[in-house]
Formats: sequence, structure tokens, C-alpha cells
Amino acid sequence: MAAGQQKPGRKPGKHSDATYTQTSIYLPIDLRNRVRAKLYERGMEMSGLVEDALREWLARQQ
Repeated sequence: MAAGQQKPGRKPGKHSDATYTQTSIYLPIDLRNRVRAKLYERGMEMSGLVEDALREWLARQQ
């Protein structure tokens, strides 16, 4: 492989993005499972849903 070329694979994720931080929350198992099923159907991630919900909540606080 030539210099400067990368192997094909996944793009870097949020774990390697300095503008993101990891956090933990507690959720009822049933709620988490139902949300994960809906997210899977839509091809979405839990972190994207939580980020959107938190941004919307903050916008309503002003």
C-alpha cells in the first residue's frame, strides 16, 4: 500500500472525535430495548437520538 493510503474500513467514530465525550445513564431495560428496536428499524444510533433530544430540550429552556 502506498504511503498516505489507508486500508478500507469503518470511518472513525465518535470515540475518536475530540468534540465528543462518553457518558452513562440508567434506563429501564424494557424502555432501552424498545428504543433500540425502533432505532434499528430506522438505521439510527442511540447516541444520535439522545443528542437530538437533548438539543431540543435545551432549545425549549430559553
